[in-house]
Amino acid sequence: CIPLFSYTQITVTDANLPQIGDTIITAYESGNYLPGNSGANQNWDFSTATGTIDMVLGFIDPNSTPFAGVFPNSNICAQIDSAAYYYLNTSTNGLATVGFVDQGQIYPYNKMLLPTPLNYLDTIDNTQIIYQYDTVFTPPIPAFWAGIPGPYIIDSLKQIYGNTDKFIVDGWGQVELPNGVFEALRVFETSFEFDNSLLKITDTITGASQWIQDPNSGGGTSWNESKYTWRTNDSTVN
Repeated sequence: CIPLFSYTQITVTDANLPQIGDTIITAYESGNYLPGNSGANQNWDFSTATGTIDMVLGFIDPNSTPFAGVFPNSNICAQIDSAAYYYLNTSTNGLATVGFVDQGQIYPYNKMLLPTPLNYLDTIDNTQIIYQYDTVFTPPIPAFWAGIPGPYIIDSLKQIYGNTDKFIVDGWGQVELPNGVFEALRVFETSFEFDNSLLKITDTITGASQWIQDPNSGGGTSWNESKYTWRTNDSTVN
């Protein structure tokens, strides 16, 4: 006879995100694996994976860390070792980074890691500004130095760098791992990076000001990565 498998479609919510006091062990496997099929009632079999432990993450209260004041929006922190911390924020919208510290060096970094809620066929888009630099020119410089004709001066420069992430829930079913079988949603993630430079120009005749694209900037949007992830609401692995 042919066995028939029937799985349960799940929803992943913010209740399934890491909480203070949790410990997560991550493993890494460099083998060649196919992502399998999209759609309903799927089985993704990775039971033969033989990965080794990559990191042990302990989730702690950011107020107990040395750099809590630098990241006031963080409400949970992942401690990597005695000198490395990832500052995170959990909300109904998911788990996002707000920055990290390594050997005393501070790096603000905004990025959605695990969006919620997740249901089959959902598409979620997130755009984050990673950093923004504002420069004021005193005195203002003539706009023709930047190749801009007309009676203009430039008094400010704004440089913006960020990323846009798209999460598509394209399947549900069960994922088989060496440590068990779990109800899961499959998520196809695509990440793009962008940078943009803007100049604030002022008309020396009318006094009107406006922000325009820097004609000399090589900014734009570029693809960063695409990957599949599997998300479960099983509390033993989240």
